[in-house]
Amino acid sequence: MKLRKPWIKVCGITCEEDLEVLIKAGATAVGINLWAKSPRSVTAQRALSLTKLAANRIETVWVTVDMPLAELKALVEQGNPNWVQLHGEQPASYIEALGPRAFYAVGIQNEDHVQTALQASGPFILVDARDEVQKGGTGKLAPLALAQRVSDAREMVLAGGLNPDNVGTRIASVRPAGVDTASGVESSPGRKDPVKVRLFCEQARLAFAQL
Repeated sequence: MKLRKPWIKVCGITCEEDLEVLIKAGATAVGINLWAKSPRSVTAQRALSLTKLAANRIETVWVTVDMPLAELKALVEQGNPNWVQLHGEQPASYIEALGPRAFYAVGIQNEDHVQTALQASGPFILVDARDEVQKGGTGKLAPLALAQRVSDAREMVLAGGLNPDNVGTRIASVRPAGVDTASGVESSPGRKDPVKVRLFCEQARLAFAQL
């Protein structure tokens, strides 16, 4: 599977209304969070319902953190999302089992994390700000120079603290294949602000067009 470029992903939707907001704004991918500890998490049944509603309208990305492989694989076979984001400590066997739809998200803070991102299996990598507790959706910016290192070496999606005000400059600096936001376009955790979503997508498209 290939990444649809430019990839503009809005992560952590929890309801049908916000899915429609993303589609109307022109986002190319929606993140559905299955990690129970996230304030943006949904149940498996809710994920299946949202994925079905999104089918053939916007790419779906299931965000997971260390879910048991057998459980995850069975759920993926049932729901058939476009992508599965592995944001935890899952071994490469997850990529092997789930196939080319699976990719890793790596929080970066130092050189060791850069090397992890460069060596990770999968068709591309998502780079986020490092947070050992929340994993993602923190609103923190990923270190610019480290993100540039990864983007220079492999196809990469940039996450971490992106919002309508900074996404254009971050795209220009890092030159990623795509961007990902969650808290940067929210009115509250798990609920999206339609104006922020529209502005984010507009600014991202403009910046990608100028690369």
